[in-house]
Amino acid sequence: MQAAPSPQQTSVRVENVTSLKGLIQEIESQTSYRISYQGNLADNVPVKIAKSTKSVSQLLDEALRGTGITYIIRQNNIILTRAEAQSPASAAPAPAAPRKQHIAGQVLDAATRQPIIGATIWIKDSALGTSTASDGSFDYSFSGNFGFVTVSYVGYQTQEFPIGRIPKVISLSPDNNLEEVVVVGYGAQKKASIIGSIASVPVNDIKMPTGKISNNLAGQLAGVISVQRSGEPGASSTFWIRGISTFGSNKSPLVLVDGIERDLDLVDIEDIKEFSILKDAAATAVYGVRGANGVVLVTTRGGIVGKPQINIKFEAGMVQPTKIPDMVDAVQFAEMYNAAAGYDFYSKKDIQTFRDGSDPDLHPNIDWVDRLYKDYSFNQRVNVNISGGGSTAKYYISGGFYNEDGLFKADNMKEYNTSVFYRRFNFRSNVEVQLHKYTKLNVNLATTFERKNEPGSSATGANGIWGYALKTAANAFPDVYSNGYLAGPASGQGENPYALLTQTGYREIFYNTAQSLFVLTQDLGDWVTKGLTVSIKGSFDAKNENNLSRTKTSPQWLATGRNEAGEPDEDRRGEPHLQADQQGLPFGLLRSRGQLGTHLRQARPLGHVPLPAVAEELRGRKRQQLGKSASLPPSGHCGPYHLQLRQPLLRRG
Repeated sequence: MQAAPSPQQTSVRVENVTSLKGLIQEIESQTSYRISYQGNLADNVPVKIAKSTKSVSQLLDEALRGTGITYIIRQNNIILTRAEAQSPASAAPAPAAPRKQHIAGQVLDAATRQPIIGATIWIKDSALGTSTASDGSFDYSFSGNFGFVTVSYVGYQTQEFPIGRIPKVISLSPDNNLEEVVVVGYGAQKKASIIGSIASVPVNDIKMPTGKISNNLAGQLAGVISVQRSGEPGASSTFWIRGISTFGSNKSPLVLVDGIERDLDLVDIEDIKEFSILKDAAATAVYGVRGANGVVLVTTRGGIVGKPQINIKFEAGMVQPTKIPDMVDAVQFAEMYNAAAGYDFYSKKDIQTFRDGSDPDLHPNIDWVDRLYKDYSFNQRVNVNISGGGSTAKYYISGGFYNEDGLFKADNMKEYNTSVFYRRFNFRSNVEVQLHKYTKLNVNLATTFERKNEPGSSATGANGIWGYALKTAANAFPDVYSNGYLAGPASGQGENPYALLTQTGYREIFYNTAQSLFVLTQDLGDWVTKGLTVSIKGSFDAKNENNLSRTKTSPQWLATGRNEAGEPDEDRRGEPHLQADQQGLPFGLLRSRGQLGTHLRQARPLGHVPLPAVAEELRGRKRQQLGKSASLPPSGHCGPYHLQLRQPLLRRG
C-alpha cells in the first residue's frame, strides 16, 4: 500500500490565475483535493499567481497571504476559514498539541437489552479503537484531536457520535437488510445465512431509457464489467462477472430467467421482480461448470391477490452523441496541404472559391459528418400491465413497445427510409393456478417482435459510412452536383459517404422469439416435513429471424472541369444495379429448444428428519416414470437437484 502524496508533494500547474475561485478550480481539477468554505468567503478575492508549477501548500500560502483567510487540510479535504484577529504582539499560530481524551459507555441490543460482546469502538479518521467487554462496556483513553466515534457490530446498524457527547448506554438496532430474501441457485435465502458472494440489484436501479437491459448494468454492480461496442439503436452490451474464467467461445455468464437459460435482453425491464448476480464459486457451485463465469438470476413478476391493478407508463428521451469531432473545412485543408507540400498546390483563387462557395461543383466545401449525422435523436417507451387474482388463480399480463431512431439523416426524396431505427413489441402473461390445496401450476408465456432498419451498404468500420465520413476531405467532391448527378471519386479512391447512406437501398431485419414455461409444484409439507416442495419445470422456446435486403448501386459522376456551356464536364463511373434478397423463413421455426427439470426444495431446517430415505423413495418413483434413460443424483443426495435426460425431450430445428 502506498500513502497518498502530501500537499507539499502534490504539484499543480497554473497559468496567470487572478482570483481565488480560479485557483480553487485548478487545484480540484488537477488533484484529489476538495476545497470547501462557508458562504461567499471565496467570492471577489483577487490573487496574482504567474505561470508556474508549485505544490498545493505553496499556492495556498501565496494566494491567501494578506487576505485574512487561512486553511486547514484534513486528508483530501481543504477547509478555508476566516482567520481570527490577532494583536501585533501575538506570536505566529502553532499547531494545536494533541490532547488526551477519554470515552466510556456500554453497548446493548436495542430489542433484547442484552450486552453486545466484541462491538467495535473506532475513533473516526484514525487507527485507534477498542472493543466491548463481556458486559458490553468499554473504557478507552487516547491522545489526538479527533471529533467522532463510530460503534458497530456485525448484523447491527452502525452509529456515530461526537466524542464529547457519547451516551452512557448505546443501543444498536438489528440491520434489517440481513432479513431480506435473496434469490439463490436453489431457491431463496435470507442475507444473514448466505456465505457466497451474491448481489441483489434493486430493479429501479437498472430502469434506464435504453432498449436492452445489458446496457444498464455498467456501474451498478461491483465486479461487473460491461462493454457496449456499438451505439446504434438495438445494440446490446457484452458483460462479464469478475472477468473470464473459461476457455473457448462461451465466455458469458449464465443467465436464468425464471430458472430457464434465456437471453437477458429479451426481458422487459418492467416485467422484472428480482435481479440477482452470483459471483463466486460458493454461490455458483450448484450450476457446475456452466456457472464458472458467474450466474444472473432473473425472476419475473406474478399476479397478486386483489382487485385488478392497471399500470400505464410512458417515457420519452433524447439520444445524443457523447462527442462529435470538429472536421477541417476546405479552406483549412487547402492551406495545410500547401504548407505540407512546400508549394501552392491550391492557388489563392482556389482557396477564395472554397471560402465564398461560388463554385460548389468544382470547389466544394462539405462537412461530411454534419451532412450525414443529426445532432440528436429520440426514443420512446410504453408499457401497460395488469395484475390481480384470487385464492384460486392469479395473473400478470404485460405489453410494451420501444422505439429508437438513429443519428443518420434520411433522404426526404426517397419513398423508403435508409436511416437506422429499432422497434420492439413485447408481451408477457404469467398465470398461477392453485389446482389443489397442495398443488400449484404456473404458466408463463412471453413473445418478442423486433424490427431493425439500416442502410443498404453492408460495409462497416473504416470502409463504412462513418469511416468514409471521417477520412473524406471537405473539398474532394460534392455530395450531389448542381445538375442532380450523384458525385463520386475516381476509381479505387474511396466512396461517396452520402451515396453509401442514401443511395444504396435499405435492409430490414426481423426477430421473433416465443417463450413458454410450465411449472407444477407439489407441497409435501403434510406428508414428509413442513416446507418441503418438489416442482417439475418444462419449457419450450422458438426463435425466428428474417433478413430482407433491397439494395442498389447508383451511377456516380466525377467532374474534371467545365464544358463550353459552363456545365460540369463529368465522367460516369458505375452502372445502375438493383438487388433484392431474403434470408430465413417468414414464419418458420429456425431454432427451438425444450427443457425438462425436477427441483426439490427445502424451505426450512429439517433437523433429524431422514431426508436421504425420502430422496431415495422419490428417486425410485421418478425412475419408474421416466425409465432407464433418466440420470439421477447418487443415493443419499440430500441437497436440491435438477433432473436431466440423456436424450432430449423436444428437438426441432
